[in-house]
Amino acid sequence: MAKIIKEHSDKYFIDGFRRYFFIDYIIDSSDWADLESKLRKTYPDKYEAIMAGMFDEFKFHNYILKIEYAITDSLNSFLIKNNKIKNWENLKSKFLKKIERNIKDANQGADKILEKEANGDIKNALTPFGMLDLAGFGIGELIDYIKSFSEDFDQKSELLGKMEQFNGCRILIIHNILTSREDVEGEIKKGIFLGKEIILLIDGIAKQ
Repeated sequence: MAKIIKEHSDKYFIDGFRRYFFIDYIIDSSDWADLESKLRKTYPDKYEAIMAGMFDEFKFHNYILKIEYAITDSLNSFLIKNNKIKNWENLKSKFLKKIERNIKDANQGADKILEKEANGDIKNALTPFGMLDLAGFGIGELIDYIKSFSEDFDQKSELLGKMEQFNGCRILIIHNILTSREDVEGEIKKGIFLGKEIILLIDGIAKQ
């Protein structure tokens, strides 16, 4: 689907400029309490709303981590236990290519790294360490992994649908949070809502 270039919004521009202005408050603060103290002095009537917005952004970033671990741990355990992984050889090839790009080591190739860290068995690499640290999978690639290398299972389509929406929020928030053409605050709230639903969904699938 082609990206739609949305119209500029004065409101979203002001929101983005304000968010940019708060960057210095964040990096100049030693912790949440220090940040709150600084904002309270400058914005006595608005600091609580500002802090709430910052915490929502922080919460969204933590949902990214939570989802990555839920997929590479709980969901993978379910897929392996129920023989839902397919195309093992293609999956191994993908891992080798990912490792080769992610780990630059002149003394050993991707195959040797996989042999050392997973005893040569791709199944042993379907862990948070194997997928996130070793191969460097991101949310978008984890979506493709579920699509391409798992057999159908209950709620697979629902999970993928929610993850694709969540990834859309992630891309905007991480790469274009200061935009004047998107309701970033709304996207953060949407992402938090989707993140919670995704975790609940994976927890339910893993218990099957």
